[in-house]
Amino acid sequence: MKKQIITILAAGGLAVSAFAQGSINEDAFLPPNYPGITTQGVNATSTLLAPASPLWFTGQMSLAIYYVSTMTGATYSLATINSYLNQTGGAATALADLTADGYVEASTTTITGNTVGSVTGPVATGTIGFTGNIGLTGVPTGASAYLALVGTAVGGADAGYSGVIAFANSTGGNPQTTPAGTAASLTGWGNADENLVLSGAVPEPATMALFGLGSLSLMLFRRKIS
Repeated sequence: MKKQIITILAAGGLAVSAFAQGSINEDAFLPPNYPGITTQGVNATSTLLAPASPLWFTGQMSLAIYYVSTMTGATYSLATINSYLNQTGGAATALADLTADGYVEASTTTITGNTVGSVTGPVATGTIGFTGNIGLTGVPTGASAYLALVGTAVGGADAGYSGVIAFANSTGGNPQTTPAGTAASLTGWGNADENLVLSGAVPEPATMALFGLGSLSLMLFRRKIS
């Protein structure tokens, strides 16, 4: 009898878990006049003022989606998290704030699989060139969730540059049902009216020390010549 009860409870738990899974679609975005991916610089966060070159990012980018179902009791507001956009080393601070507020990384889902982790794809002139439905486990379908896009440039001159942007977004249907529910678009990113800015990391102390020694050597060399 106990085994039967445990089996029933387990099955019920799986059913609830499967039901409580909204979804988001990684839609492509079309700069200008709509949020895209930029590199660090003047007006990099503005969807209207960011010039077509050189701020709009073009290249390969790794993208992860973090989410939390509620901001109740959150330590940091969305505005606080986004205040680190376009700042050297800002992504690391923003990601630490996300973790403190209970954000977790979403699973990346495709038609054939469901794997936790980021996805990598092309970005052309600030526009994401890949899509995929993202399952948000524990968030009911048709509900409101808080999302964060965490992007990192892969390869090229901007390799390692990263950025974080957070916003509120509604969720779509459960991707695990048959037929799968329709995923919601990332409309909240547009409402934030800011670009996802990929910025450099803060230099390591050793790097700064070498830079300082190099500058000092150059000064002494110039003085000797003069």
